Parts: sequence; C-alpha cells; structure tokens
Amino acid sequence: MPAAMLRWHESGKRGQGWGWKEADSTFYLPERNGRQSSILLSGLDKPERFMGANLSFILIDQAESLSYAQFEIARSRANRQRDIPGGLMLLFNPEGADHWANQRYQFDLGNRAYRDEQGRDIEVVVCGQSDAFVFASPEYRAYLESLEGSWRDRYLLGKWTSFEGGVYADYDPARHLIERPAEWDLWGGYPPPDWPRSRSFDFGVNDPCVCLWFAREPSGREICYRQVYRCDITDADLGAMVLEQEAQELASLRASCGGPEAGSPDARDYASWLSAFNCESSWSDHDLNWRGNLERMGVWTQPAAKDINTGILAVTEALRNGQLAIVRDGVVERDARRLRDKQPTCLELEFAGYRWVNNKPKGQDHALDALRYKVNSDRTRPTVGVWG
Repeated sequence: MPAAMLRWHESGKRGQGWGWKEADSTFYLPERNGRQSSILLSGLDKPERFMGANLSFILIDQAESLSYAQFEIARSRANRQRDIPGGLMLLFNPEGADHWANQRYQFDLGNRAYRDEQGRDIEVVVCGQSDAFVFASPEYRAYLESLEGSWRDRYLLGKWTSFEGGVYADYDPARHLIERPAEWDLWGGYPPPDWPRSRSFDFGVNDPCVCLWFAREPSGREICYRQVYRCDITDADLGAMVLEQEAQELASLRASCGGPEAGSPDARDYASWLSAFNCESSWSDHDLNWRGNLERMGVWTQPAAKDINTGILAVTEALRNGQLAIVRDGVVERDARRLRDKQPTCLELEFAGYRWVNNKPKGQDHALDALRYKVNSDRTRPTVGVWG
C-alpha cells in the first residue's frame, strides 16, 4: 500500500475523507457513487466489535487460533451486504486432528466444493508440499525440508496431526546446559563485551516475572547467561533489578580492562562496547503499562512475536541445531515461594514438565515463554540491507 494512502484525506465535498484512521482501526476507501466502503482491522478477542457489524467479506489469517464460538460470530457477520458479493475466508495452519476445523471440513478429503447444513456454498482448498514451495526462498525450502515428526507433517505436508510427549523433546541438559565458560573469568564471569547482548521478558505478578539475558558468541550460538525469575514483584521492582544487574555487569567489564601492563585487555580496544550496556534487542510481553513504566525507568522493550506454534518450532530448531545454550545456575536469586511449593525456579527446570496435553502445550512456561519470544522475534524481525 503506498505510503501516501496511509494518511487521512479530507473530502471538501461531504466533510468525509479516506485513508487510515488509527482511532477506528479502519481504512476508509474513497467514496464512489455516493457510497463509502471501508476495511476494518480487528481481532476476535473483542467480539463485541463485530456483533453489530454488517460486513460483506471477512478474511481471518491463522484461523486455527479461533475457538468454535469465535468462528460462529465471524460467520454470522459475513455476507451481510445483499448487493455486494461477500463471504468468509479462513486461512489455517494445520493443527491436531481433533481441532474443530478439521472435524468440520475434513481436510484429509482434499480439495472440494459442497454445501453445508444451512445451504451455504463451501470451498475447501488444501495446500501441500508443492504449494508451500511456490513462493518460498531456497533457504525457507531447506528449512521446511529439515523439519521432523509432526512438525514436518504439519508445515511441509499440510497434514492435521497431533503432538505427543514433551514439547521440547530436543532439549538435552547434557548438551544445552553448560558451565560458565572459564574464559569469561577474564571479564569477571561475564561474556566478553563485544558479544552482542539481548534480553527477553515475560511479565507476571502472582506467576513468576522473568527476564532472560543472552549473549551471542562468534559462532552464532545464543547463550542465556543470567535470569531473573521472581514472583510478587512490581514493574518498578523489575526495572530496578534489571538496571542493577546491567550496571554491575558493565562495571565488571570496565574494571577488567587494566591494559597490557596489568596483563588484561586494553579498554581502548573495547571502547565502543563499554560506553553503555551492549543490548541490541529487548523483547517482551505486550502489556503497555509495564512496558511504559519500564521505559520511563530507562529499560526499553520491543513487543515480541508471540505466536505459540511458530515460536515453539523456532526454539525446537535452535535446540536441534546447537544454536542455544543455558549457563547452569544463572538465576540471580531463587524465588522462596517457588522453592517452598517445589515448583521450577529457572528456565532449565521448566523443560521437563512442559508437555503436549490434548494437542496443546501445558505446564510451567514462564521462562520458556520469554525464551520463545526471544528466539522467534529474532527470527522474524525485518532486516535492513543495501543491495546493488
């Protein structure tokens, strides 16, 4: 969409205009023949917005996330303009075989057209491996081909199959849980300052509030080297803890640069990484109050890519390819209430109990959510480059 069309334009003729209006979450099209059409962008987490709408056409992406009740709401509001062709289009990623959409449309029967129980015309189009490759880059094709098990069935072959067992079956403590590297002793136990840092938050009050810090080593492996994992804290408490931990780390890195005479690194070689804490990304929940309060304290965040399935798949791939590691005992302080209740107190302790139950991931996932935000957001964020 041209950038010029994103601005609101006033029409001197009727006092109405066209373009995008943030307050309405709506793009208004220019008037034609005394009639104005519009495109409404909304989520079904607030179905009341739809209950009085008379819409012609509704398109829902990732419709596998809908409950059946939400589907019924959307279906009831589509095709309401009698003089304009319309309908409801649902775009699904495959889920479990018992999902309401698979039960209703029987995707294993393939492409077909029929009429439903109320006489509505239904067309089912099933995409398989050849369809997935039409617009895929060579890199994405290779990625799809590398998938295994139920992930391969779903995302490459388009089958509606169920998951079983542990969500992160590829997690192996012997491989992914590491001791703090001895070479970090040169920096007071922290990663070298020229390794890019990032952090990821999962907010919580009664549930644990989590912040994970990562450092990316030259090989590209991301190492989770510090964790805050605490219940019963406020956003102000969290912000203060983050600032304190990062200030201590920066002070240690600076103090480690005594120069060649002291047998330690020269600060001049690391000046660009020691002027401030070297944090290139800071992913978080989308809670605007917490994010705003943290921002005012000097802790900036970015809204994370939170889709559960693609996030789990991204973490699975990172574990399988050896691109992720966790420093043992990296948690700043064990939460007393969690210890008393014999519940996980850090990221590495959440893996074992996080399992597929009725085709949904269930279990303690506070730090695992923060991990998923980090890995999936890094993978899906846009890149900027210059091409000749």
